Amino acid sequence: MANTLLDTFEQSERILLHLLENDMGDEVWDLSGNVAQKGICLATGISRKHVSRPLEKLESDGLIEKDSGRPDGYRQRVLIYRMTQKGRTSAKKLYRNIMDRPSPIYKNKTIGSSFEEGVSLVEWLAKIRTDGSHEENFEDQAKDDGEQFLRKLIKTAMRDGVLSDDERVLIDELVEQLSLSNESLKAIIEEERLALEKISAGAESVYVEMLDKVWADIGVGESTTALLDALAESLRLNPLNRKRLEVVTRKRHALLKTFDPSFEPYIEAMWIAMSDESISVEEDAILRSLRLSLGIGEDVNSQIIEAIRSLLAES
Repeated sequence: MANTLLDTFEQSERILLHLLENDMGDEVWDLSGNVAQKGICLATGISRKHVSRPLEKLESDGLIEKDSGRPDGYRQRVLIYRMTQKGRTSAKKLYRNIMDRPSPIYKNKTIGSSFEEGVSLVEWLAKIRTDGSHEENFEDQAKDDGEQFLRKLIKTAMRDGVLSDDERVLIDELVEQLSLSNESLKAIIEEERLALEKISAGAESVYVEMLDKVWADIGVGESTTALLDALAESLRLNPLNRKRLEVVTRKRHALLKTFDPSFEPYIEAMWIAMSDESISVEEDAILRSLRLSLGIGEDVNSQIIEAIRSLLAES
């Protein structure tokens, strides 16, 4: 049974609208997590278990195409989805049709005139119930402000690694004022932890990219150290994490020199895939294709995997 206006649309229509609002064209560098499966599921309300079928249907109809990329905040390459020209045409037609429909909130108005310019249509549809009521009406501003302050305190404590007595008292008072259950508090803490992890992963990715460039172009010296010190400080990297990144990067460079230089793209891809201790079906398909194109046999592949596994274990 549909609860929001977004639920009244087919899954494929929701995905088309979402990808239209996050259309990256031919861009491959500044990727947003919105075009990966996880981002699509979060925006459209489709579960990860059920999203594959509508994505495959849209792809077979020539409306979208999949690629591989590493969006902001992701530690490894994942499947991403982009619009085709046919898909853009179809999505824009659907978008215009929805915007011209009668508003469920205001009489004698269309949906298009019911919300401000620049607001996501998908997000708006997800917030409006089928009876025309707003989800926002069920929470007053004071409670929302209190929760935001609570989240800020939790985030600060997590970044510092220390929960001061003053912070503890404030958190306890806010939890009582907001009538939060232990489950709700745990959920907020987990959300903030994941948000910080995402920020940290992005910072570590930037630092490793700079390590690669600086060591290749300048080499290791006093000027290099000063530059990396400044970058690490601006990214707020934990000293232990920074040391770990430098050790891992040095080992990866040493590994690349062990094999034929033409194998470098494959070794880099395998290193990324093995870093999280699991290789997805999509990653396996990409790696297999790389092996075939580079002429990497089973024996060499086994040597590469064993070398990466050994270095990752040491790191």
